[in-house]
Amino acid sequence: METPRYEDVRHAFARLRLEDKARFLIEATAATLADGIETAGALLARGLERCMEACQRRTATGPSARGGRRILKPENIDGTPTSHRRVRAAQCAR
Repeated sequence: METPRYEDVRHAFARLRLEDKARFLIEATAATLADGIETAGALLARGLERCMEACQRRTATGPSARGGRRILKPENIDGTPTSHRRVRAAQCAR
């Protein structure tokens, strides 16, 4: 059931001129989209932070925590070392 405040806003909106209704709807839509994008961005950032923290904890525990395996730096097909970022990603994938 709608609150009295909601009904008041609906009646106020109904009394607006067509141009004001259109402007209000555009502004409300933009504000709603901005809020959604901001929320999604914050959730994504939080998820990435958690992932990176878990990866750092996992790589900081050393080989003994992973069954005594050594961490080998991956190489490209031609034998040249890959970038640091790829090494870190490969370590996190284990």
